[in-house]
Amino acid sequence: MKKYQERFYRYQLAESDLLSFQVKVKQTDLWIRAERVLTREAKDLIITFRKHIEDFIRQQPAFLKSLAPIPLPVFTAPAIVREMIVAGQKAGTGPMAAVAGAIAARVGRGLMEYSSEVIVENGGDCFIMMKRSIEVGIFAGNSP
Repeated sequence: MKKYQERFYRYQLAESDLLSFQVKVKQTDLWIRAERVLTREAKDLIITFRKHIEDFIRQQPAFLKSLAPIPLPVFTAPAIVREMIVAGQKAGTGPMAAVAGAIAARVGRGLMEYSSEVIVENGGDCFIMMKRSIEVGIFAGNSP
């Protein structure tokens, strides 16, 4: 099993007027920058979207374990679940490969109600909504 790598990149950033904070719920560990600290709002959003995913997994256990794309369900599924299924189909992977990005995006969009600029990082998957240009670095470990 791969050893956990400290997320050092969270602390390597230029000065900004945005405030940084971290929110953890179970396995979800978000690093967020916004115009103000929105810990409670972010936590509520995480809980909501995790519940949508966890409830769907209870109904359809293959959603959690599949390493290959799965079909969209014929019945109604939460939007975040549908997005993950479609992302998996496009990438040729199971839907859980998209979980970090889906949660980052959904939480980021939700926080836009409170802050006009938001960055949400979730295990390397990022949602970025800025009014200005920013530079983004990519850490790819030992990749060539």
